[in-house]
Amino acid sequence: MADLRDWSMKFFPDELMTVDYSAVEADGTTDWNGNKKALWDQGSTPNELNPRLNSGTLHQPEVIDSKQDSSDKINWTLFVPSAILAKAKASPPLDPIPVTLLLGRGNEELGYGLRVYFERAGTGALLVLSGREGGDPGGRWNVGISQKTVEAIFGSMGFKGKPQVQVLAGYSTGYGVAQTINNDLVPLAPVKRLVLFDCIYRTDKPALPKGDSAPKLATGDLPEFASAPTGQVVLDEHKEAFVMQPFNMRRAITRLTSANSNCIVAAYSTTSGGSPRYCLWKSDRSKILMLGTRPVVEVPKLSELRDEKAVSGSAWSPYTAYDALILSRYLELGTKAGLISATDPPKVYQNIIGKGVPARGTVFSSATIKPLVNVPASLPSSAVDLMTWAKGLGTVPNGSERTDAAKLVLKHQLVLPGWSYGVNDLTEYRHAGCLSEFGWELLPL
Repeated sequence: MADLRDWSMKFFPDELMTVDYSAVEADGTTDWNGNKKALWDQGSTPNELNPRLNSGTLHQPEVIDSKQDSSDKINWTLFVPSAILAKAKASPPLDPIPVTLLLGRGNEELGYGLRVYFERAGTGALLVLSGREGGDPGGRWNVGISQKTVEAIFGSMGFKGKPQVQVLAGYSTGYGVAQTINNDLVPLAPVKRLVLFDCIYRTDKPALPKGDSAPKLATGDLPEFASAPTGQVVLDEHKEAFVMQPFNMRRAITRLTSANSNCIVAAYSTTSGGSPRYCLWKSDRSKILMLGTRPVVEVPKLSELRDEKAVSGSAWSPYTAYDALILSRYLELGTKAGLISATDPPKVYQNIIGKGVPARGTVFSSATIKPLVNVPASLPSSAVDLMTWAKGLGTVPNGSERTDAAKLVLKHQLVLPGWSYGVNDLTEYRHAGCLSEFGWELLPL
């Protein structure tokens, strides 16, 4: 058997449906667990944040070379769980149809095993949009689609009810969800949640529209270090300086909460790459001298999984507990898929797996997020708090053990097929894991 995870592999045992689009029927439906019909389909559509590809007028369009227009497309995937599919096809049909719109790298519903979370919840559909990374031809820019296009996608599936985006979410490069909000691509009043999965950025492109005022910043948007001592400089972990504008993420949060004062804004912070903090650097930018304690954007409901301070009465911190959960999860899945043997991981992870890793979609990330979660009635086991689970494990893996485990995950591409990130960037499992592990909390309604 090949020892690399690939897209044809049913990697998540709890996803009780096909991973192969060719097995889906012509109407987009397929079996879930052999006895219920769900819908899973895909397509592509132009990027409507490109002013030349949008028939309307954009308030803050992307700056994109016109040579890129022919390839400036978004791949989309749609998953409609069996309960919603039945209601949407009934007479009278479900109207509106609740939708979670997730902007990421693409195919997150499959690569991160999100379909089961929506099937368990049975409260709405998941529409995933592919985004751009800096290494893509032409570089990175934000992407988005309009309400009209969302309706066209659902209409092409034969739905009579109107889709209504009630959850907006971004993962990784999907922080560009801010520009979906700032350009009113979808109605904002119905949006109940904005959720950022390790993509807590100021979002300083594109520039502030002419005539717009700089956003009113929250206290936590400002650097913790008001000034730097001689020989030092205040920069974030990406070596970027603080700027007051355009700060498009703050503009988006303000715009969204103005449209719906009850909208929940939440985020998961797991890596320096995805949730950078301000720091005191040496003036030559060669070394961080003091690390800040919070991301560069203030988020009201933050699951801070970068916190390395052990909680009272425990050897475990949120950082180490999350780390142990995600590495153990990927290693156990890799073992079940036949990609690694049970004795390949370091002994400390063998012990964690032997004690029992909680079922996916049953671990609460933090006390901050827990009260916001609508827990499905059909969980495979009782839900548990991350820190409570960790306290029962005993030994905290040390640095070399974590490195060895992370290298094993990388070697077999257990995080995502084809994702060959460098050995110097081993914490990508932490970046991906927040969506795969905690997508159950706030993505479904």
